[in-house]
Amino acid sequence: NEYAWGIPNYTIATGISNGGQPNEGASNSANIVFGNQPAVQGPMRSGCFASTGTNRIQAGASYYGVMDLSGNLWELTYSVGVSSQRNFDGQRHGDGLLNAAGDHNVTGWINGAGYRGGSWANTTTQTLCQVSDRFYSAWNDWTSRYSSSGMRLGRTAN
Repeated sequence: NEYAWGIPNYTIATGISNGGQPNEGASNSANIVFGNQPAVQGPMRSGCFASTGTNRIQAGASYYGVMDLSGNLWELTYSVGVSSQRNFDGQRHGDGLLNAAGDHNVTGWINGAGYRGGSWANTTTQTLCQVSDRFYSAWNDWTSRYSSSGMRLGRTAN
């Protein structure tokens, strides 16, 4: 029942100060963007809770310092528990181009994915933001794009 920062406690951002600026932050002492708050109608800048004076819990950071793994935006995930997603070997690199439907153009990449981490727009339950929650981790029916979802990308040096 823990969030990315290692404890089951959180403080929801109820407002934004300096919106859209490099120093954007919460107007209260928050560490998560969740709950579709009236004054927070969209994701906040990644890492907006961290400063030189905050600890990991106050910054909403994971053990390794990764920000926003709980709340803010749903994170795209691939699950080895879904047969159509198991064949991705990570050996094929994309070229950055998308087809007319907005999908990748690399043969052999998997289609369909799940989501984890919860988002700013989620109001059903805060447990969706917990590290252990996998309710949507193998969800394979996302047919639209949403302002409440995003992804983290990585690439090898090849």
